[in-house]
Amino acid sequence: MGKTSTTKEAKTKTKVAMKPAEDGAENSKGARRGKDSWQIPVSKIIVDEDLNKREEHNYGDMDELVGLIRNQGQLVAGRGYEDKATGMWHLNFGHRRLRALQILSKEEGVERTMDLMRGAKDKIGRLIEQYLENVQQKPTDYSRAKIIEGLMEGEVGADGTVTTPGLSPEEVMEKLRVSQAQFY
Repeated sequence: MGKTSTTKEAKTKTKVAMKPAEDGAENSKGARRGKDSWQIPVSKIIVDEDLNKREEHNYGDMDELVGLIRNQGQLVAGRGYEDKATGMWHLNFGHRRLRALQILSKEEGVERTMDLMRGAKDKIGRLIEQYLENVQQKPTDYSRAKIIEGLMEGEVGADGTVTTPGLSPEEVMEKLRVSQAQFY
């Protein structure tokens, strides 16, 4: 019985020793971060407005999301990529979560961090990730249409020349796995 008692005490001590990360990490109930997830200060995250197809007015009930993150932490990581030259991260998706974390940072006076996983760096890959993530969140038809429009536009360099051509309608349908009726 002494061994069992010691084992239970050790387990209890281990649980008590677990505490939130000092940098403000949210999911502190003993969960460990995976090797592909980073905790990025919200001030180091850039929202590329030409890529964000979810309009600010279409963010839904931010009070509810802020409350959920305050009470339970950020349960789902966003995606983005790091610009190694600047150390800043460009957000692919997770715009609502970022906005909620920014609100909490302002309210609490302490900068929050956002859990991000590495995502695509090119515009087409980033928009596809955004589309697939938004499918889970039931975006508006307008948001989906803006993403599809972005996929067909391609990328334009600072000098105004097309650096990466957009996708054809057929390529968009194939990559997003949508029917012709859904596409149109």
